[in-house]
Amino acid sequence: ARLEAKSFAERRALIQRQLSATLEDLADQERLREKGLATSARLLELSVSADQYRSDDLEAAAFEAAALQSASNAASSARALQGDRAGEISARLAAIGATLAEARAELEGTRGFLARFGDVSALIGGGTRLDYVVTRRIDGAAQRFAAGPDAPLQPGDTLEAVLVEAGSAEAGLGEAGLAAAAGAGTQ
Repeated sequence: ARLEAKSFAERRALIQRQLSATLEDLADQERLREKGLATSARLLELSVSADQYRSDDLEAAAFEAAALQSASNAASSARALQGDRAGEISARLAAIGATLAEARAELEGTRGFLARFGDVSALIGGGTRLDYVVTRRIDGAAQRFAAGPDAPLQPGDTLEAVLVEAGSAEAGLGEAGLAAAAGAGTQ
């Protein structure tokens, strides 16, 4: 739209030069007519041309103003859209920040619970022990890993306290599972 406005401004400048030349020619013809050397037809022709140039100049001025207004409206629209998008992004960031703060608070609560009640082996007795198992979604599949009281948890993890009998299939999660959980925590 700015290019269009510039084009109309250039057209107006050309029209004004043509109008100026026509008015000079008209003045010369009027002087010649006073001396009897010019015809009225030529004067009428130059007057009509001058009026046409004035009309063209007014039309070009209107088109130039409309093009400038279009450019201004487009710029204003772009700024409004950018402002709206920035607002949406800020709202999303605030929601993500709130979710993270909530997850951190839950994690701290869980860690506090584990620190306070984590060593219950004296209460269990015999060949039974308490293991902590983290269930985490990795590439859409649920993976289970053994965890300790200070194992890092991620949002969406599920922490379970499981009583494991010595020799059961769950007992395999023990030390090897801890190593696997440490590897999964870095993904």
